[in-house]
Amino acid sequence: MTEVSAASVASSSSAASHQQMPDCASLPAAVTDLVGSAWQCMRYAERVADANLRFSLSHRSALRMAAAVLAAHLPTLGSREPAPPAGTPSVWVLVCRVAPALAEWAGYYSRQTGLKQAAEAGSPVITSRMADDAVREACQFIHDAVTVLGSAAAQRRAPMHTPVGDVAAGWA
Repeated sequence: MTEVSAASVASSSSAASHQQMPDCASLPAAVTDLVGSAWQCMRYAERVADANLRFSLSHRSALRMAAAVLAAHLPTLGSREPAPPAGTPSVWVLVCRVAPALAEWAGYYSRQTGLKQAAEAGSPVITSRMADDAVREACQFIHDAVTVLGSAAAQRRAPMHTPVGDVAAGWA
């Protein structure tokens, strides 16, 4: 298996050239700011030569995108079931609650937490290949999350067509 260079990652995933933004009209400014921040962090991760930093930055960009997803769902987040007795749930548990379509990604990033910490500590465990893979995965996660945000925005814009009789029946 050949080692993939940072340059080949940048040319293959190229977050800068594939940057997506959700339809901003119905999303809070904080959400679009976080999406922009996730892409900015991803562009930086693509250019960094150090494997540990590239790995860490790719995970930071995913966390920023997760924060955007949570911010978009903030009004509904409090109406969900309470946090488990063990304490405050992780960002990835919350992402599963508000955006089930991203549950697989949430599981992936939950499992990667130890490696992210190793990368931030400068561990030699993180190889260049692992960092390149992390960049590609984070870029795909951001694309998928933007799609979810776009769907959520479209649902907010869609007019509700509820027959008057059904509304009245719900009040009885």
